Amino acid sequence: MPLRAAAWCLSTTALAACAPAPAPAHAQAPAAAPADTARPLAEFASRPLALVPVQLLGSGDSLGFAAQVNNAGAFLASIDDEIAFALSQRRTARQWQMPPVLARRMRSNGPYGVDVHDMGAGPLRDPKLKGDLPLPDPLASNLRSLVALGGEARYVLIPVEVTFAGAKGAGRAVLKLVLVDARSARLVWVGVVATDPVARVTPAIPAMLGARVADLVTAP
Repeated sequence: MPLRAAAWCLSTTALAACAPAPAPAHAQAPAAAPADTARPLAEFASRPLALVPVQLLGSGDSLGFAAQVNNAGAFLASIDDEIAFALSQRRTARQWQMPPVLARRMRSNGPYGVDVHDMGAGPLRDPKLKGDLPLPDPLASNLRSLVALGGEARYVLIPVEVTFAGAKGAGRAVLKLVLVDARSARLVWVGVVATDPVARVTPAIPAMLGARVADLVTAP
């Protein structure tokens, strides 16, 4: 797995969860491929698209999983790494601008650049969010600045938030994603991906989420 995956290693109360798995999730046999209709991002596989970093980590889940993450920023960055890894392994999304590239471009634009780690994505957490709705500021203005300064991409994929859900003793990490037309500041698509059930937070979670995001684009 990418090296940064271990940097968020857990709080002392869950240190055992950092023990390496027998094999990284992206090295295991892939799950059965969903139907083509389950690949809503397939049409963007060969188109310019800006992929911003995962924006938020939910807290207060009944499983206590979020509390096991000692460094939220490093944990979210490890998911960014795994998404990029999974896409590169499948030789797809080659015209996508990945988070590190976007971050460098924004920094190079000084005061005109936006913070790609804080796009103002809070309103996108709304569970009632639906497609073709106008986006509020500052998110809308940040998106317009991002595509104006960041290259050819008109569409932006926003991994909005990682949350944890499930019954006692077994939970899943769930990543909400939103695709937006940055120029018109409107929603195009809203969806979620989730890991297999896990008993605790481990470095396999970012790898599983990365693979699930890649599944939205192309088959394993």
